[in-house]
Amino acid sequence: MVARPRKFTDKVLLEVARRCLLEHGPSVSTTVIADEIGISQAALFKRFGTKEKLIIAALCQLPADYPMLEVLKRGPGPEPIRDQLIELGTFLVALFRQIVPCFSVMAAAGVDSQILSRPDSPPVLGREAWTSWFEIAQAQGRVRPLDAPVTAVAFIGFLQARPFREHIIGDMGLTCTDGEYVTQIVDLLLTGMLPEGAK
Repeated sequence: MVARPRKFTDKVLLEVARRCLLEHGPSVSTTVIADEIGISQAALFKRFGTKEKLIIAALCQLPADYPMLEVLKRGPGPEPIRDQLIELGTFLVALFRQIVPCFSVMAAAGVDSQILSRPDSPPVLGREAWTSWFEIAQAQGRVRPLDAPVTAVAFIGFLQARPFREHIIGDMGLTCTDGEYVTQIVDLLLTGMLPEGAK
């Protein structure tokens, strides 16, 4: 007997599940998700096992068109470091606008937060890629000697802070664009806070 081809790819199923979870929250019935896709609830569970596994698969992943990890692993290009950090940082803020709501729904669903510390999780992959970028920049002599993992976590933290505050606590007090926000963060990191000559 020949197996019937799947009518929907996992990618399509996960995109619909992600949209339903973000729209309705973690309590959304798997029946609603299955109906939205056009398959039975049994078929959905056959594909993903449990609702928790479906939530993790749908919400704990980088977008398919996410090129940043490979770009970062190559290290800085020939352009000025400041310009590259602003461009990459602005892209990352936009990515966090997609990721923060996903992690919020996962937390509300009671998904074990340890899932986000797995070696293949987006937060770990991102930290490692940024660490590599800063290590290469240091080896090129384009930034001063620094603790690359600490710098990576600090930079990521600054960038995720704005989307986090906006989504989680509704703090919309910053009126600058994301590009202006990132530019100020980059300038702060590159030059420090103290006036020239201050101790």
